[in-house]
Amino acid sequence: MLSNELPRIKDLQSIEAANATASADKFAIQRLKVLAIQQQGIDIRAMNQAIADEIKSPAIAGLKTVQGAQALEMRQVMGLTGNARTDDAVYQMLVQEVQDGTKQNQANLAAAKGQCK
Repeated sequence: MLSNELPRIKDLQSIEAANATASADKFAIQRLKVLAIQQQGIDIRAMNQAIADEIKSPAIAGLKTVQGAQALEMRQVMGLTGNARTDDAVYQMLVQEVQDGTKQNQANLAAAKGQCK
C-alpha cells in the first residue's frame, strides 16, 4: 500500500501547484484516492495486527507504531486545503512518514519471519 500512497501524495501536490480553478475538483478526487489507499493499508495492518496479537508475534510493537502513524497520516491528508503555500509542509511530512513507514513495515516483516524459524 505504501508503494501506491507516495505517488498519489505527489499527484496531489502537483495538482495544487497548478493553482487553477479547475484543479479544485481534481484535488478533491485525488485526495479521496489517497484516503482510499490509506484505508486499505489500515485494514491490512489491522488484520495483521489481530494475527500478531493471537500468536504473540514480535511484530506487535511495530504494528502498533504503524497504527499510530496511519491515523496521523490520514488526518494530515484530510486536513489538506488545496492551497500549495499552506499544504507544502504537510506534504514534506507525508513523504517522510511514508518512507519511514516502509522501513517500519520491513522491520515488522523481518520480526514476523524471525518467529517462523
